[in-house]
Amino acid sequence: MDSMRRPSPSGSGPLLFRIVIAASLSLVLLLVALGRFEAPSLLRIGTNQWPGYEPLYLARADGAYSDAPIQLIELPSSSDVMQQLRDGVLEGGALTLDETLTLISEGVDLIVVLVMDISNGADALLARPGIEQLADLRDHVLGVELSAVGAVMLDAVLEAGKLKMDNLKIISMPVDRHLRAFESGKVDALITFEPTRSLLLDRGAQLLFDSSRIPNRIIDVLAVRRDVLREHGDGPRQLLRGYFAAHARMRSDPDGSARRMAPRLNLNSEQLLAAYRGLILPDLDENRRWLNGGNARIIPIARHLAALMLNHGLTSRLPESQDLHSGAWLPGSP
Repeated sequence: MDSMRRPSPSGSGPLLFRIVIAASLSLVLLLVALGRFEAPSLLRIGTNQWPGYEPLYLARADGAYSDAPIQLIELPSSSDVMQQLRDGVLEGGALTLDETLTLISEGVDLIVVLVMDISNGADALLARPGIEQLADLRDHVLGVELSAVGAVMLDAVLEAGKLKMDNLKIISMPVDRHLRAFESGKVDALITFEPTRSLLLDRGAQLLFDSSRIPNRIIDVLAVRRDVLREHGDGPRQLLRGYFAAHARMRSDPDGSARRMAPRLNLNSEQLLAAYRGLILPDLDENRRWLNGGNARIIPIARHLAALMLNHGLTSRLPESQDLHSGAWLPGSP
């Protein structure tokens, strides 16, 4: 009904539009100059391939981060995640606790805001057929990533097999080379982890030792820069809300979730479900116990791990364990 429209004076429409646009642009420029207009800070989280980190990607697939300034970046290895945190390319990363302690000792100011998983069999020592027990490793070539996790596993293997370091030829190699090294015959045994563990077992490797024999020793966490948490806490809160929503979906529909997640890890759903049997994924209440307060469960474990790292020359100083964690960004926290 044209009679209900309010007509403009002839020729004033385009002029009025230009005036409004110019005024709006001027206001935005003024706010930028005054430091009062800022685009949302991008929260870039680096990960490598590991089943314990996969709830983040399931959350992304569910659309939990579609309207949030959150970017998940998958890198070839945890060493790459660490380097990009050192370089300031990432705001946070999914790392083992020892890797987090290493970065903190180097001056990268990180806070653990989430305990993602505790390895309960997912880290393992695998060997070629014919090497049937740990004692048989004597004089063989063992590949291992030289990290605190590698040191924890290697120490436990040597103790359980009553072996010494000079009984084996130990080769340092990052995990993204493990499968190729085993298949090419470069190594006789590997200390490795999922998903490589499942792939090697399918190729006939022998399982000789795993992290279920050293409970609560290998832990994966999400660590974020302190300045990001201080200035842009909403991003980490959104990240963790999505994570725990995906965590709940995995518990209520494990088969369906595994079918969706497995292709990213180059596994089938049965292999991924088997991999999760080697992991403990703490829920929200358990994370509160791990991260809240001066008696948080993470503190004594971090102290023990830091001492082990110092003894193996993996760090030059002990980081302060009292200030490395916070449950303040967990869902439901004030």
